[in-house]
Amino acid sequence: MADLTVVNPVLDATPGEQPVPATAAVGGDRFAATAGRRYLVRFSNADGAGRGAVFDDPTSGVGVVGATTAMNPDVTVTSPNGAAPANQRVVLIDADRFRDVNGWVNITYSPAPTALTVEVYGPL
Repeated sequence: MADLTVVNPVLDATPGEQPVPATAAVGGDRFAATAGRRYLVRFSNADGAGRGAVFDDPTSGVGVVGATTAMNPDVTVTSPNGAAPANQRVVLIDADRFRDVNGWVNITYSPAPTALTVEVYGPL
């Protein structure tokens, strides 16, 4: 799993930070998230087919009493292939929902990415 750099957007007159697109890692990616804050995650897909980015939700219930199958509260965002901007997706992530016990937001991909980039902005 690769660690992503979080870009802090500047809201005053000074120049903002340079975006830091990272190639999505086959084993998944993660970024450090501050409790009580939100983050924008941007995907750009140059793969030959659509790619799903799965945000792990470790905080919601993972089962219901009496249910025969467990609920999966993870969230999948699909980036279709094609030319920009149609191949791009931006997601607002609530750290309190998606942070694990170590403060990381974990993202996996399905199918495995070959030309997918991801950028993270925050905290907001």
